[in-house]
Amino acid sequence: VRLAEALQVLDSDRYPSKKQAKKAIKYGSIVVDGERGTHDTLVFNSSRVAVQGRTSEAFGMAAFRRDGGELPFTIKVLYQDNCMAAVHKPPGVNSHPPSTASGPESFNSMSVAVPYFVAPAEGHGTEVNPWRPGPVHRLDKATEGVQLIAKTRQARRALMLQFQERQVAKRYIAVVEGRVREREGVIDIDIGDKPSHTRFRVLGTTPSSASRTDSCLTTLELFPKQGRTHQLRIHCKEHFGMPIVGDNRYGGLDLGCGLLLAAVDIKVA
Repeated sequence: VRLAEALQVLDSDRYPSKKQAKKAIKYGSIVVDGERGTHDTLVFNSSRVAVQGRTSEAFGMAAFRRDGGELPFTIKVLYQDNCMAAVHKPPGVNSHPPSTASGPESFNSMSVAVPYFVAPAEGHGTEVNPWRPGPVHRLDKATEGVQLIAKTRQARRALMLQFQERQVAKRYIAVVEGRVREREGVIDIDIGDKPSHTRFRVLGTTPSSASRTDSCLTTLELFPKQGRTHQLRIHCKEHFGMPIVGDNRYGGLDLGCGLLLAAVDIKVA
């Protein structure tokens, strides 16, 4: 029999209708004898049918509602175990879909895409147990870099508690326009009437004819204690008087390469 019909017989609770069975097949959730099942796959008495987590290929199909659609973006997995993962968030991608997003636009977010690239924890992330991996913290849409992913509810609670209690060490690299005179220091500028502290260190300067200040660019290492919205972008603008390169919102120099701010390292207990 065809796979959709077989699913209704094998697990009528999970697939009470052919429509639900076909949806699972379309999104790459069903494996038959070690290979991804299709609508044309035939199931025999000797066949082994299994449910798997979501796949990057299925992400492209889900996002564009058709086979063969190019992926909106890809996610590089830097580390993962059975509880959590660390991934690289590309620039231009939301951590979560905007409330106004719909259709393919809603797929331009990490929370939607992550389950297609990160392996679920054992017993999680499949149709048997629908809890899926998701981001624990946000990065600005324009910012790229390391983002932590929780694979279980327990891991999410533990990681979020560390963020709330400021136990997570975060390191960013940014490039600002001009020459920063201080070699290192701490920026204390409230954001939204809330205390906001960022430690910084100068890594070096680079000559640049495009720079409107000092004919150079400065590369900084930034260590935010909190995670206020646009904290690093505001602190660079207000403390140094130098916006991060590519930061159109705060008057940064546009070199045509996007926002030069990246989350490069994150440490949890």
